[in-house]
Amino acid sequence: MTTSPAVLLDLKGCIFDIEHFAVHDGPGIRSLVFLKGCPLRCSWCANPESQGTEPELMYYEPSCTRCDLCVPTCPTRAITVRPDSRMTIEWQQCTNCGACVEPCITRALRMVGKHLSVAEVVHEVEKDRLFYRRSGGGVTLGGGEPALQTEFACALLKEFQKRFVHTAIETCGCVSWDRLNQVIRHCDLVYFDIKCMDATRHRELTGVSNELILSNAERVSREKPMAIRIPVIPGCNDSEENIRNTARFAKRLGQSVKQIELLPYHQFGESKYRRLGRKYTLHDTQRPGDDRVDAFRSIVEAYGIRVHIGQ
Repeated sequence: MTTSPAVLLDLKGCIFDIEHFAVHDGPGIRSLVFLKGCPLRCSWCANPESQGTEPELMYYEPSCTRCDLCVPTCPTRAITVRPDSRMTIEWQQCTNCGACVEPCITRALRMVGKHLSVAEVVHEVEKDRLFYRRSGGGVTLGGGEPALQTEFACALLKEFQKRFVHTAIETCGCVSWDRLNQVIRHCDLVYFDIKCMDATRHRELTGVSNELILSNAERVSREKPMAIRIPVIPGCNDSEENIRNTARFAKRLGQSVKQIELLPYHQFGESKYRRLGRKYTLHDTQRPGDDRVDAFRSIVEAYGIRVHIGQ
């Protein structure tokens, strides 16, 4: 039975951000819609708030005035005030109910993630339509892993296609082919992350095997134009061997691979871990030097593949 357009517009998904005027996630000026939920746990993840599937509490300590209005609202008593007047959260007790957010007048406590309908997301994204026309841009679904919210992602992409908007997704590839295939049918371009070619090292870095990921990359290459993205993380996957093996793999996928993007490590997401009550393990890691990245560029280009260096 075919789902009616009205029902599809009412379908809700969990979104944690909508970025306007994005210029690094597809051609032209784009709107980048971030969906929550990810099967990977990469130690360098810049969006740890994307990993869970539901809204989560974030604590912005510098904004906290220690007014204590939030303390009695917590049903699990996860929020306490120490003798030095500092507020603390026992994160293991927190259920992310959000009861503490409303009384926080300084917005030190905030929920990240919101359930929005397809219609609500489209309404927000439509504000950028003029820029799409002038720049050849469009909409990119990121995350997290968009294909985990399969029905919602498909409904969003279909609605944008109906409006003649260029569509793309960013995927880690670690979902069933059935889910991923449903989503990419409605995409003009697929950004595909490959973190590491060595299976054992991939599991150490992300918590999962890369077997399904590489299999899905091969399948996507037979269906859609794609760009492969490699995060370059010092001490993790930044060996010449890994870059060479990834380039060799991309070469085998043929002409559907339009480019490889090298994404040098950055620390922009480190503060988010503190806000979520999590430990960040790469705080001493530095961005790879330009010479190192240029050497990787040369390795990839030797395989006849175009290279783009990300921000």
